[in-house]
Amino acid sequence: MTDESTAFGYDNAMGKIHVLPPELINQIAAGEVVERPASVIKELVENAIDAGATRIEVQVSNGGRDLRVADNGCGMDKDDLEVAFHNHATSKVKMLDDLFRLQTLGFRGEALASIAAISKVTCISRPTQAAVALKAVVQSSGDVTLQEAGSAPGTIFDIKDLFYNVPARLKFLRRPQTELSHIQEMIQMLALSHPEIAFQLSLEGSSALKTSGTGDLKKAIQDVFSLNEADTLVPFGFTDEEFGYRVYGQTSTPNVTRGTKKWIMTYVNGRGVKCPILTKAIESAYQSLMTPGKFPITVLFLELPPDEVDVNVHPTKKEVKYQKANTMFSFIRRALDSALVREAGFQSPSAMMSPSGQDSDQAGQSSGGKPYASYQRPEGAKSALYPGKPFGRDVKSTSATPETHQAAMSLYEPANAQKGSS
Repeated sequence: MTDESTAFGYDNAMGKIHVLPPELINQIAAGEVVERPASVIKELVENAIDAGATRIEVQVSNGGRDLRVADNGCGMDKDDLEVAFHNHATSKVKMLDDLFRLQTLGFRGEALASIAAISKVTCISRPTQAAVALKAVVQSSGDVTLQEAGSAPGTIFDIKDLFYNVPARLKFLRRPQTELSHIQEMIQMLALSHPEIAFQLSLEGSSALKTSGTGDLKKAIQDVFSLNEADTLVPFGFTDEEFGYRVYGQTSTPNVTRGTKKWIMTYVNGRGVKCPILTKAIESAYQSLMTPGKFPITVLFLELPPDEVDVNVHPTKKEVKYQKANTMFSFIRRALDSALVREAGFQSPSAMMSPSGQDSDQAGQSSGGKPYASYQRPEGAKSALYPGKPFGRDVKSTSATPETHQAAMSLYEPANAQKGSS
């Protein structure tokens, strides 16, 4: 009769549970953090943004398996380079409470270790005050070999043969054009959240995107989307002092439409989000102003206190959790309604009605809301709610359940508006 432990390949003389080696741990972590080449670009560009870069250049070749990201940020010295590629090595958090006050794009310290585990990584970095740069050749374990190199201040990451040692992941990469498209969409998202940074993206040797880095959001939208209709974009802005919310951005007039929702870009505290509740709020403002199947061009930034947002719920920070989804829905709807009426003269049937039947400006004032149609993002693109704090990222909300969506949508049903005014 076969012993159970023998049947499963265990030796009776030793325990069944053992600690995995670091290289295997990092490869497993990489499976969560690095989904595709665009994931690597996201992590490296976000690191560049956190490093204070004002210029970021991205080059992609070999169908997305060879990547180069160069920036003019603060750079890393010898001590930083020696530990940067080890798992959970980070400069962003030091204690538990820091997780509830996050103002940077990265924070876990998993990305570089994960990337090094599944690709051949070389990093050249030079702090501004250093006379020479250091070149780090990174092993899959996170250990590095350092030597002096010539380079301008900043950091250059060269990633070669992505997934070279993970054939199963390599097998499931999509065709090159698909992977390159995902990379371009990622850079578009990041470039719009940081109009003060000059981005350049090259795909297989051809220029795919270039922004001026002037800090002008409308100019960034024009650069990113190659818009001829940039002059028809309407600025909007709204604050709610009671909840500490602020929303601002640019949106198109109803006569400028697109056939997909990919032109709707939403951000929560600078993180680019694919959030149903925010998208529905935008769509509802236009629902009677556009034909079915058409969507506006909208770039929307929502800022709220950091302790109301949990970004630590997904390995790639693709999801966030937040509170008061219904409040945010009506808040965003009021901001867009006000902008379309004041700036463009468009108005949907229930556009200026609150749930109580008040004019939306009055309703906004009663809850601390203040419209400001020509709000401009502060110079340097720092958070207006939290001066001096950088922001920008790619996520999806998990709080928009069918129930919360239905509740939010009911706020702007014409029947409810009429009932409130009777």
